[in-house]
Amino acid sequence: MRPVHQSGLGLVACVCLCCTVQPLLAATAVSPQLNGDWTGSASGNTYHHQDSSSTSPLVEPAKATATATIVQAGNDLTIAMQITPTGEAAFAISFAGKAGDFAFWGRGSFIDSGGTVEEVFASGHFTAKGNKIVGNMLFGGNDITYVGYSLTKTTTAALTRADRALGLISVTASNSTDPPFNVAGKASGKTYTFATNAKAAKYSAAVTGAFVPATSTASFTFAAADGTQTFDTMYGDAEKASAFLGQGGSENIIMFLKTSTSSGSGTGWIFGDTRMVEFKISAKKQ
Repeated sequence: MRPVHQSGLGLVACVCLCCTVQPLLAATAVSPQLNGDWTGSASGNTYHHQDSSSTSPLVEPAKATATATIVQAGNDLTIAMQITPTGEAAFAISFAGKAGDFAFWGRGSFIDSGGTVEEVFASGHFTAKGNKIVGNMLFGGNDITYVGYSLTKTTTAALTRADRALGLISVTASNSTDPPFNVAGKASGKTYTFATNAKAAKYSAAVTGAFVPATSTASFTFAAADGTQTFDTMYGDAEKASAFLGQGGSENIIMFLKTSTSSGSGTGWIFGDTRMVEFKISAKKQ
């Protein structure tokens, strides 16, 4: 399950593929606190880099068990998680993020077998009772691993929040000689506002993008009913999959797309201190 980490995109700790996990309830109750210990599992796929010298299949299943300790203070969230991939050694991830409105996001890091700090992104939804979480995690590197996960609370504890420093994203310029190109498409999903317990609002936007393959960068503009946002991203490619990480103003964006030579579709998140937008996206090369 743990990706091979070479050049390309290193994602923060961080997508059953190409599906957005739906909330477990209509948000009519008070969004609960998540403090306590949790246990569960994760499954998905690892997409190996097209130029990898590995003899492994280009796409292979990724499965693991997981345990976590969550500390929440208001909307601030930290997660200490241990992942044990099938047939591999366990590794620890430290997440920090925001929670509320029955959803959360977390960015985190872990140390790989070579001693390098790598990054991963996670999103999740939880029940009104605060005892069940379902979500997705996206690991990036030379290879890309995208998994769905579920956690069940085992104990509740009053815990002390600890701040954790996160590593920075880095991208090595690709060797691509492909010329720049544009894409156009659409995104739709839901917006979770952490300061409220309101039912998640619908989100819809027209999407345009401009790619520069030589530098592994892309700019995306989302034109929604409540305004337009532009995000400058870095991206990494693996076998028929790409992962994007970027920023626009005070918010961040992460996307996982299954790709062909002319189109891509998948899942993405716009997230910051006050909200998380979780959406499906599809786009075609122009």
